Amino acid sequence: MKKFARIAIPILAGCAFAPASHAATMLSTGSYAAGEFVQVFGSTDTGPGKYRFDIQFSTSPNYVYGYAEKTTVTNFYCSDPSIAPGIFYCGGDDVPTLYDFMPGGPTVYSATVTVAAPSSTPFLSDPIVRYDDFETCCTYQFDFDSNSAGSYIFSVSSVPEPASWALMIMGFAAAGTAMRRKVRRAFQPCGVGAA
Repeated sequence: MKKFARIAIPILAGCAFAPASHAATMLSTGSYAAGEFVQVFGSTDTGPGKYRFDIQFSTSPNYVYGYAEKTTVTNFYCSDPSIAPGIFYCGGDDVPTLYDFMPGGPTVYSATVTVAAPSSTPFLSDPIVRYDDFETCCTYQFDFDSNSAGSYIFSVSSVPEPASWALMIMGFAAAGTAMRRKVRRAFQPCGVGAA
């Protein structure tokens, strides 16, 4: 049982800290005729993190134009002791950021979007006392045409952060080390290590 625990615990530790599944989520799919002009648009909700939007074509398009768009929402809060509870919403601003679809090969176009976690920042100005930021992701749109008939798949997948990869690699390294030690002990020649 102890031998099993020495191997199983590092493997389970590596899996526990491994990045979550990064399988792609399909957002749109369709087919097109030769020379047809196609427009695609829509939206999807994601939380904080890094995401890659991919357009995969079955035939090389003549051109592709489009983007994924996130919006940074800033809410300002002001102070006025005469108004209960003393701090109140006093304005805001929405700032869009566009991420163009760039070629990753003759039949793949991608855009990578990073969505920040919500934050609150004190602001030393009268009457504004703080501002809160959050980001929403994403709306998207693209258009294309191709000389050949074909089909496309548009999808989004999360991109693991470097820290997540480091934890996963450390887990696999620990598992490998434990298994290597077990193999060495199993094949010691007779009399070696005898007291």
